[in-house]
Amino acid sequence: MGTMLKLSWPTFKLAAFAAAAYVSASVVTFALMHWKISSEELERFETLLELQGSALSVQFSGQTQSDLDDKTFNKTYRLTRSGLFGSDGARLQGNLRKIPSDLPLDGKALLVNRANRSNGDESQMIYVGIRLPDQRILVIGRDTPEVIQLDKIVRNALVEGVIPVSLVFVGIGAIVSRQIKGRLKDAQTCLDDIKLGHFKRRLPLSSANDELDSLSMSVNEMLEELERAISELHHVGDHIAHDLRTPLSRVRAHLEIAQNAVSLPEDLRDSISLAASGVDQMLATTTAMLRAARIEAGRSRAYFREVNLLEIATELFDFYEPLASSKGLKLTLHADGPLPVQGDRELLMEAVSNLIDNAIKFTPAPGLIEITLCKRAQNPVVRIRDTGLGIPNDRRSNVFQRFYRDPERSDTPGTGLGLALVASIGKLHGFEIEIRDGLPGCIFELIFKQEGRNL
Repeated sequence: MGTMLKLSWPTFKLAAFAAAAYVSASVVTFALMHWKISSEELERFETLLELQGSALSVQFSGQTQSDLDDKTFNKTYRLTRSGLFGSDGARLQGNLRKIPSDLPLDGKALLVNRANRSNGDESQMIYVGIRLPDQRILVIGRDTPEVIQLDKIVRNALVEGVIPVSLVFVGIGAIVSRQIKGRLKDAQTCLDDIKLGHFKRRLPLSSANDELDSLSMSVNEMLEELERAISELHHVGDHIAHDLRTPLSRVRAHLEIAQNAVSLPEDLRDSISLAASGVDQMLATTTAMLRAARIEAGRSRAYFREVNLLEIATELFDFYEPLASSKGLKLTLHADGPLPVQGDRELLMEAVSNLIDNAIKFTPAPGLIEITLCKRAQNPVVRIRDTGLGIPNDRRSNVFQRFYRDPERSDTPGTGLGLALVASIGKLHGFEIEIRDGLPGCIFELIFKQEGRNL
């Protein structure tokens, strides 16, 4: 976009439309005025010429000689052309060489348009033809420079008045458009920050106190309510965590004490173990739900720092490698080198951890799990590949939903929230999550878009 701010096309289009409407209305108005005035002027000339023709016909009746060849004749009667013709149309006198075609010889005026040979402009001539009692034909005519001059005046007024005003309209529209574009851009930037979790941001206000400011104030009021609601949600979440975890932890402790009692029968000990596993599952589910809610509702990019994905992958490899080995799985790590991105280290570690944990959980022995860090089109990529059963295409869109469990793997322990957490973290960081066939197994890829929000 450079240093020049683009115009707001809807606003500029409105100004251009107003200018076009003004020009159109002005042209129509000037055209009607010109037509009305020129019509009346021509009608006046025609009436005057008809009266002159009638008077001259009386004067020339019975005269064998006339003074049409005298230049003063036309000047006296303000004529441009005049001529006396025989009954057969042969020219007898005057500066008119021939009788205009279609000219009635009843004393009625005829308007004839002709081209001016000197400059190519079109001019108008009014002719009147009268047959005298001796069958000779008298024709007189005059041009209409007044009407031509009127046409030039109207055109000049249109060019010198309407068009400059229209250009002023367009210029004002462009200026207003740039101002509105700038304000909308500032508002959009603010809304993008709010969408990323900066809930203390507010839409900027101008000194114009116009409709945009009124809308911005309404949105700011809504944002204040939203910030207050999110703050309350955090407090509610903390209270829920405390209210649920504390009694569940106590139940878990009592079950463990009971399980370690020496005098318990073996079948009762197994029942207590199952109950303890259920409490563990409830604690894990509660923790995951609260974690997902906090990520989606309140975590912001304010915590983002430069994070090296290789360090995260190395820590997780060291943590999960013994677990993978105990299950008869081989866990490997491949990386071309450091892979820095902008993000929340804790959340990114949790996202990659959930993918590795899922791969270990759903890959039967002997199997292979590969952690690969690479770049694709300059975008950092974290790839987790396993040799498990894979995920059918028709179910891949469901795995990121909360509490979704594959019906074919419902016997595997889990909360159904791991991939939902990965999706929430991905939404916050702006990375894409792709699922592909591993042939065998499945491939999860986290693609960090460098041109997007991870810059």
